[in-house]
Amino acid sequence: VVTTTKESLADYFGKFGKIKEIEICGSPNGRSKLFGYVTYEEESSIDQALLQESHVFADKPIRIARAMDQETRKKYQEALVNNRVFLTS
Repeated sequence: VVTTTKESLADYFGKFGKIKEIEICGSPNGRSKLFGYVTYEEESSIDQALLQESHVFADKPIRIARAMDQETRKKYQEALVNNRVFLTS
């Protein structure tokens, strides 16, 4: 069993660019909720990570996506329901 740490995440995601912050989301008992956030110093690093077709971390496939605030995510989800694409600048 591989334990996920900020250091292990930095080792993997650091290849895409300079990392500003890593957050591993946990439950009150300290166990991982199996998600987290990597904040890069430059947006181009996010683009590089997203360009990679698949990601395998700790011998398991993982899914990454651009983080969105709740309002943006709600608009995006509504657009999907209505077969529309949400555009923003």
